[in-house]
Amino acid sequence: MRTIYNGILDILFPGICACCCSPLAEGTHQICGYCIKNKFELTDKYLGIRDDDILPEYIAFRTSMWEFDQSGPIQQLMHKLKYEQVYGLGIDFGKELGKLLRTLLGMQGWLFCYQPFLIPVPLNTLRRRERGFNQSRAICEGIEQVTGWSTVPQRAFTRIKKTKTQTGLSSAERKNNLRGAFKANNLNILPYELPVIVDDVYTTGATTMELASTVKHIGAERIGIATVAEA
Repeated sequence: MRTIYNGILDILFPGICACCCSPLAEGTHQICGYCIKNKFELTDKYLGIRDDDILPEYIAFRTSMWEFDQSGPIQQLMHKLKYEQVYGLGIDFGKELGKLLRTLLGMQGWLFCYQPFLIPVPLNTLRRRERGFNQSRAICEGIEQVTGWSTVPQRAFTRIKKTKTQTGLSSAERKNNLRGAFKANNLNILPYELPVIVDDVYTTGATTMELASTVKHIGAERIGIATVAEA
């Protein structure tokens, strides 16, 4: 009965795209297919990078899907996701990122050797309560729907250090701000598993690299990093 009721509501009051305000097709949460294909610019990292001069040797790949356009659609949508509790945006972002990851890992042969699983970058308790959810976990939910990969439980990793905002900090200051910020809780990583750290935006990499270091110390041989956008 609830499904029928929701279906009637969808017909009478169809959802609209958070980007262009056009009606949404069935199966999309917040962003229409046109905007996904035409409004966002792919980064030069979308097929992944593996630069030994930049990344630690244990980073298998790093990929970012779209350019973070200052004051443009991506920034506005990220704001809606994080501060206006538009959870469905995270799912739609994750679906697109999941398609990219599935293609990327297949091309590079990682799917033949490893079983990926997802690690959303954790928020500290206060910030998660303020927002109502972790936007990185919402993105992981979308990736799960496309790939079937699992996401670690909520408490598998915790943010044990209350860091100040990264805005305005230099790369070195960001690294120092995040040093020792994360803790792993009773998680074992098997040799055939490939943890993929997921976040919304990659800026200097200080957050994801600090979390990757924590993941490495509990046994990961290779780690992937995937973000929706890159600033």
